[in-house]
Amino acid sequence: MNYDAKGLASKRIVAKKNGKFGLINFKNEVTSPFQYEALAKIDYADLYKAKQDGHYLLIDQNKVLNPGPFDEISQFEDGTALTFKDGMMRTINKAGTITNEPVKMEPHEGYTTFEDLKYGLIAALESEDEELLKAFVDKIAPSEHLLYFLHYNFLSRKQLGNVDVAYVKMRYLEELTTFKNRYYKSILFDKKSLTTVEDYTIYDGEVYTNKRTTDHTFGNVKYLEKFLRNSFKVNGYWISPYFMSHRFR
Repeated sequence: MNYDAKGLASKRIVAKKNGKFGLINFKNEVTSPFQYEALAKIDYADLYKAKQDGHYLLIDQNKVLNPGPFDEISQFEDGTALTFKDGMMRTINKAGTITNEPVKMEPHEGYTTFEDLKYGLIAALESEDEELLKAFVDKIAPSEHLLYFLHYNFLSRKQLGNVDVAYVKMRYLEELTTFKNRYYKSILFDKKSLTTVEDYTIYDGEVYTNKRTTDHTFGNVKYLEKFLRNSFKVNGYWISPYFMSHRFR
């Protein structure tokens, strides 16, 4: 067996059978039984969050490391993941051991791809339902969950100071509402620049961020540039970098 074949033999993939999820290897051997309502890999070292009876537990490829039950488990970052239950957060390590006292915090709900983020914005701008824009802001603004892992301002190349999440959301909503009413609904904004230009994801050695093939301002009025350009991913979710900018007050 060559090196690549050995590597494949050690890999596990999520599979579904009869409505339940489990793990199999590349020999089609079951390494974790098909008994979970949902199953997602949350670390490179074959750690998974598995949903059972409506709650999550932490498992590796063949055993339960922590049965929880948890309402949510984040991805691992530097050996730590966040678990959530009844509005409280506790950290967990790769052995399944809880490593802190409970802290009041909710899991982030956001976009896992930049394309979803962009088309979430388009849907909110096109809709007359004002709540859609508010929901969009909640997803692209930093949350306490994401700030747990985010300590560096990659725009200024400095440490990230204290972030007032409520204030960021308020400012984001104010500015996007102004843009929607003043520009997007008028003939002043070239909507095609938002919808037809291709975006792609890159890793620049520090963060996963977005780039465009052309028109980096996302439109002829340059309003969306501060919200969408250099969007980046934290703990699996894409957020806007505007709160890191010197233009944000």
